Amino acid sequence: MIARLKASGVKLALDQTSNENYGNKLSGLTLVVSGVFFKYDRASIKEMIKQHQGKITSSISSKTDYLIAGDNMGPAKKEKALNLGVSILTEMEFLQLIEE
Repeated sequence: MIARLKASGVKLALDQTSNENYGNKLSGLTLVVSGVFFKYDRASIKEMIKQHQGKITSSISSKTDYLIAGDNMGPAKKEKALNLGVSILTEMEFLQLIEE
C-alpha cells in the first residue's frame, strides 16, 4: 500500500528543502548572530534569517547591517559593532523586525 501511495505522489515526510515563502523583510541585509538566546537556538535564528532572504556572516564588518546579540556574546564583536555603527538587536527585537 505504501509503495502505491508513493508511486501516486503522496509525500510521507516533510520536504526539508521546501522553499516556503516567508517574505523578503531581510532582503539585501547582512546579519551576524552571536551569543546564547532565550527563545530560539542560534541555528533557528539563522534559519529565520535565510527564510526572510537575509545574508548571514560570522564576522562584523562595515557591510554588516545588524548584530543579533544574545547572552555571553563576545565583547570584541560588540565593541566592533559599536565602532562601526552596526545596529545591535536583541532576540526579541529581531523577532519583531521579521514579524512587522
